[in-house]
Amino acid sequence: MSLKQFDSLQLMPRANQAIGSYRWSPSAGLSCTDCAEPYAQPLRSGSFKLIASSLKGCIDSTTVTFDVILRHNTFAPNAFSPNDDGENDYFTLFCDRGIARIVQLSIFDRWGNELFRIQNGLPNSRETRWDGTARGEFAAQGLYVWRADIAFVDGEKASRSGEVMLLR
Repeated sequence: MSLKQFDSLQLMPRANQAIGSYRWSPSAGLSCTDCAEPYAQPLRSGSFKLIASSLKGCIDSTTVTFDVILRHNTFAPNAFSPNDDGENDYFTLFCDRGIARIVQLSIFDRWGNELFRIQNGLPNSRETRWDGTARGEFAAQGLYVWRADIAFVDGEKASRSGEVMLLR
């Protein structure tokens, strides 16, 4: 069974007898561990195990295995114009719900000088955007290189990089 990260599904076991107790494991990603039909929202691929006891004392178990399609999406614009017109005034990474934090985002000029750095920023926040300045002055129009280290909610980490054109 496959589902996208952050999607949920209801686990619905079928039994030939009346069930007296349910025990689901692991508990992470489940709405309950002792109910008949919990909702599951796992962050990564794996399985849930159910141990059920009938009213007559019979015990049985089953396992539900699933693949989670990860959402590790980031988008970086290839140009911005920091002219205070309210449109595209900042460079930032746009992230989906799968991103926990931006560990580091750096902007470099064509000679490799670091002009901007933010560490441990929240995705899609004001603190993780570059306004086109360097050392308190407007940076020149031109092409800049960016590099980001990103931490995802499922514990994975990745690096992304690219170029952005600063337009004046």
